[in-house]
Amino acid sequence: MPRRSLMSTLALVAVLSVPASSGCTVVKPLVNSVAYAPTQVMDRLDSTPKHEGDDLPTPVAVAAFVVLFPLNYAYWTVHGTIAGLFSGVVNDLNLVTGNGTMDRTLETMLEPMKTNAKPD
Repeated sequence: MPRRSLMSTLALVAVLSVPASSGCTVVKPLVNSVAYAPTQVMDRLDSTPKHEGDDLPTPVAVAAFVVLFPLNYAYWTVHGTIAGLFSGVVNDLNLVTGNGTMDRTLETMLEPMKTNAKPD
């Protein structure tokens, strides 16, 4: 029984210390789960489309859009969340070791594959 009590106490300490010690590990995946998919949609709307002769006919393209847009949106949401988790962990490690800056942390918050490492 004492061992279980010790493990419970350690688990409680770990859970309570997470918000204070791991800002990016928690915040960056949450931010990117919400913001990455709309960012990708806007990036694609801003780019100039290239129309080629072998493109899908318009009615088929509209039918494909209805199916593919939600799938892509779900993919971008998952991609932003998971990539944000990994880069958030790296951001926190960079801050602890002095290899990252808070300015870079804020600059790269909406970019799930970027970290806060100091530029060389």
